[in-house]
Amino acid sequence: MTREQVLEMVAKGEISPEEANGLLKKLERPRKAAWRTLLDPLSRASTPVSLAASSLFAVGGLGLSRLGIRFDGAFDLHLGAQPVPLWTALADQVVAWPVLAAVLWGAARLLAGQVRFVDFLNGVGLARGWLLVTAAALLPFADRMARLTPPAIDPSSVAVLVAIALPGTGLFFTALTLAYRTASGLRGARLAFSLVGALLVAEVVSKLLLLACV
Repeated sequence: MTREQVLEMVAKGEISPEEANGLLKKLERPRKAAWRTLLDPLSRASTPVSLAASSLFAVGGLGLSRLGIRFDGAFDLHLGAQPVPLWTALADQVVAWPVLAAVLWGAARLLAGQVRFVDFLNGVGLARGWLLVTAAALLPFADRMARLTPPAIDPSSVAVLVAIALPGTGLFFTALTLAYRTASGLRGARLAFSLVGALLVAEVVSKLLLLACV
């Protein structure tokens, strides 16, 4: 839960000012380490700042598409030799950002009740920053990554995958999980099962939408 969510609940009369003060005190924690802030920026940044940063990351994704990188799914990343057509790149950004956010929001709404779509939009947008960093780091090794196909797999391609792609993807999913937790307020098994289910649905939906649009 974020500070903005608490204030919105007070404005709607869903909780009393006293209850709001109690929730706000629980949200007041010692300043997080830098790495924690980078993995869970949604819990620290305001809604306008988060939305602005998410929008910049989306623009960055479009820029990387001109270099042959395609984000063709809810959380997919592939390197190609040719620039991605603009319409395709735009469709990729839509399914990877607002569509994924909508699926996560829907899953959380089933279990947590009153949740804000903008928090999920910002959470997904901010987490995608890690995919952009990973994509940029992989660019110099695009030729090697292209050789990561059977039967003759280049060992150097595997090294790049282990050193860059896997850690980068892991950071993205870590950030996405923390964003979902912050936006939904869910914890434990309800958090885990709803997130995994939502991600599976989002991946299928994103692929179907891309097949229909591209």
